[in-house]
Amino acid sequence: MADQGDDKTSAQPEERRLGREEPAATSFAARNKEEEAPTTGSAAQAERPQQSADEENDKASSGFRAVHSEVEVSAEDSQEETNAQPKTDELPPQEGVQAWINVLGSFLTQFVCLGNMYSVGVFFTRYQESFDKGLADISLIYQIQVACFMGGGFFAGRISDRLGIRPVFFTGIIFYGAGYLLGSFANEWWQIVITHGLLVGMGHGCMYWPAISVLPMWFEKRRALALGIAVFGGGIGNFVMGVVVEKLLTAGGFRFALRIILVYSCTLLLLAMFCLKRRLPPFKHTSFCFDFSLCRERNWLLFAGASMFFQCAYNLPFAHLAAYTENQGFDSEFAAFAVGAIGIGSAVGRISLGVVADKLGRVRTFQALIWGTAIGIAIWNACTTKGSILFFAIYFGFVSGGFIALMPAVTAYFYGVEQLGTVMGSFVLFLVPGSFIGPYVAGMLYDNTGSYTTAIWIFAAVEIMAAIIFSFLDLSDSHESRQARLAEQANDTRPSPESPQVSRKKKGDIEEQSSSEHVEVVQV
Repeated sequence: MADQGDDKTSAQPEERRLGREEPAATSFAARNKEEEAPTTGSAAQAERPQQSADEENDKASSGFRAVHSEVEVSAEDSQEETNAQPKTDELPPQEGVQAWINVLGSFLTQFVCLGNMYSVGVFFTRYQESFDKGLADISLIYQIQVACFMGGGFFAGRISDRLGIRPVFFTGIIFYGAGYLLGSFANEWWQIVITHGLLVGMGHGCMYWPAISVLPMWFEKRRALALGIAVFGGGIGNFVMGVVVEKLLTAGGFRFALRIILVYSCTLLLLAMFCLKRRLPPFKHTSFCFDFSLCRERNWLLFAGASMFFQCAYNLPFAHLAAYTENQGFDSEFAAFAVGAIGIGSAVGRISLGVVADKLGRVRTFQALIWGTAIGIAIWNACTTKGSILFFAIYFGFVSGGFIALMPAVTAYFYGVEQLGTVMGSFVLFLVPGSFIGPYVAGMLYDNTGSYTTAIWIFAAVEIMAAIIFSFLDLSDSHESRQARLAEQANDTRPSPESPQVSRKKKGDIEEQSSSEHVEVVQV
């Protein structure tokens, strides 16, 4: 038996790294040659039968081919993952010039889409006069528009994740323009529902969600601020559109108003489309089916369910504040200004709350604003004077704007930014029932009782329920924490990279060991 301290044995290389130092054929040829030439420290090995040596070589070669095949497969998988995820230095910089250009594009989208959608209530009295319908029927326009706006986000988010923003956005402009143009020629009530409700709502959904979900890709440290500036456009648009639409209706009726809105809206939307661009490449494996695995997550169910309840009451002031104000004895001009005042509060709240959320925590700020919105709905019944109505409008706009401003940031906190359009698209499906229930039930209760008092108290309670559910969100279950747990589990299951040791009592046996980083073959 050879001595462990033998100079010749120790002079031989103890390990060879396959694929890095020498090819496999050279390694095994050298091994055969060494076995044929006995040394003073390995006389026993030279006396072994030739057949046994051949069997050992065949076994080692077979083992090498198996290990080498596994390494090649692992390398191919690793290369595919590398190609799927671009390197950070190959992407445009975060929070650079292009990032703020995207903020401008999103701002313009918010200005047009939310401004026009939230000013639909100003049309209600004109539509009542023209088509002789009650408020429950008239509110169908707003309900369908908001439902298509929310439901369209499910498809728009997925398609924009897969094809990019501009194809989806341009489709939205076509729906939007067709809705306003055809609506201006409508002679029957159902035609207004189809055009001003359905087509315009589909246009909203195709443009709004891609424009808002792209921003978290471009920002990290100032994400909530960037989103606040973008949705600030919705607050300004709400105020401006409310006043402008009232002026247009007074000047030429609803047909004239729809045509003028068509011209300036499509112009601004085309400009916005060319400002918007994804930072990350399109995600080719996005499914167009609803991801039911989300429904197994506790946070998802809480978030979606609470949002559905929140949406019931959130839409009431936008749909019915104008009619409520006129019901208190004020003229239509002040009623339109009251709706616009929601936009003033929203504009201030969305940008300032973005800064606060970046410092105090986005989810905590979001939860506090839901409670503030519930309180706002509860005090609505007490507002019967001009001053109190304006106070309610500004306060409600300030706190409720946080839902729109922070929703993408909160969603990114729990689910990341890679497929944010897809995740938000799935999420907003749960907002559709609330968009229908709230405005319609409030209009029906008004038609039956002649007052909004009952409807406001009911939906104040619904809003409080939503705030309670939001309070149970598990903040520890964030996207980053899940990624960290997965990485830790991967490290725990990874094989040890230590070199295999060969017992001196089993000379001639060859052992192999592979790890995720390299394969080593040891010869004695």
